[in-house]
Order: sequence, then structure tokens, then C-alpha cells
Amino acid sequence: MFKTDRLFDMAIVRPPSKSYLNCVSSNPHRSKINLNRAIRQHREYKKILQEHGIRVIELEPLEEYPDSCFVHDAALIAYERKMVILHRFGIESRRGEERSIEEFFRKNMPEMEIKRIEAPGILEGGNIVVTDRDLIFVSETPRTNRGGIHQLSRFLPDMEIKRIPLSGDNPLLFHLQAVCQYLGNETVVLTSQYVNPKFFRGFNIIEIPPEELYANNMINLGKGKILIPQGYSRTAKLLEREGYETIEIDISEFWKGDGGLTCLFLPFFRI
Repeated sequence: MFKTDRLFDMAIVRPPSKSYLNCVSSNPHRSKINLNRAIRQHREYKKILQEHGIRVIELEPLEEYPDSCFVHDAALIAYERKMVILHRFGIESRRGEERSIEEFFRKNMPEMEIKRIEAPGILEGGNIVVTDRDLIFVSETPRTNRGGIHQLSRFLPDMEIKRIPLSGDNPLLFHLQAVCQYLGNETVVLTSQYVNPKFFRGFNIIEIPPEELYANNMINLGKGKILIPQGYSRTAKLLEREGYETIEIDISEFWKGDGGLTCLFLPFFRI
């Protein structure tokens, strides 16, 4: 029996725009992105979230921002605090995406207080791992700097903001969530080749093998069900051994764009 459920019940998503073909990606298969397949995969992703009781708010595609389907990077929603922290992207071409998030909240949820990361600070959602312990893990990378982390701490003074250094030369290491995820139930998944387990003392650790690194980016759907990318059988077996039920989804076209499962939604965290 899982004593702690998922950390959210509502999330924002944004389908890929036609310009997604021009996204920022180091993946050698980037030029082979199939837009129609990406749209179908995103539709299936949304369906799975809804089938598990998550209220999904779908925003319009942003043609002027090719990476805008990766909406997780744009903000942190601290729903119980009625606060939205708009981020400042490390990639200059993405700066401005966060304005549509601000517009949504000002129009539809004006009770939410809007904060923003200011220059020279940079912060992206992929570098933040939220837990239910009044504790947030964050990493300093080319997409998030010390100034951005300091501002985050100032906005959430009653939470511990713990910095986690990353190691290794994998090109995906611009985000902490590429190598680490919190599942609730005092459980962290990680790949120790890129992040040292000593920083997660007191947590149950499930170690994801380096050859299945991409599978670290998973979502707790609640009631012991975990959404993982298709094709990572060792990760599925590791999770099932811990009592979880895994649900697989094909997100190949977002993998080609250097994105993962958590990149595609912006959760209303219960913090």
C-alpha cells in the first residue's frame, strides 16, 4: 500500500507547434522528428494523464517558440501557496514562453500570486525535483545558475532548497530530472554515474542503469502507477520489484527533441 500519492492533481500541457521541427536539441536524430507522430504521441500522453484522474489544462501551441511543448521548464506552480514562479530560461531562444503561462493565470486564476526569476538569474523546471518533505532538490547547470536558485529560495523561505551537483559528460545533463526523479513514498530513482546517492540519504533509492538513463524521467500517476517511456525493460522490472505498476508510452519524437515525460507537463504541485 502506497502511503503517499502523487504530488499534483492538475497540470498544464501544450501540444507541439509546427515549428517544433526547429527545436533546440543535441540529439543526432533531431532532423528525423515526425511532427504528425509527435502530435499523436502528445494526444496519447494527455489521455493517460486524464485516465488517471489528473485534470489537464491544454494551452494553444506557440508557433514562435519551437520548444514550447516542453512546458515544465517555464514555471514552478506552488498550488497550496497560491504562487506561480515564472522562470528565466537558460536558452535565450526560449525566453518569452513563460509569458503565456502568466497570461493564463492572470486571466483564469487571478488569485495566484505571480513571482519571476529576474536577470542575471536563470532557472528551468527540469532542474527542480519537488518532494513532499518541504524539500526541493535543484542543480546548477548551463540552464540554471546560482542566482536563479537563490531567488527560488527567497520565494520559498520555509522550504529547504538542496543543491545537487551532477557529474559526467552526458549531453542530457543540462537538467537534474534527466538523471533523478522523486516518486513519493520516500523514494528516489537515479543513475549514480551522474548523481551521487549520498545526497539522498534517508530516501529509498532505486538505481536506474546508465544504459537506461532516459527512463529516469518518469511520472508518478498515483496509486502505485508509474508512467515510463517505452522500451526500458530493466527499469520496468526494477519498479515492479518495488511494488509499482508501470505504464509505457512511446515518446520517440520528444526524445529526438531532448525532452522527456516530465518536460511535457506543468504540474500544480501540492506545496
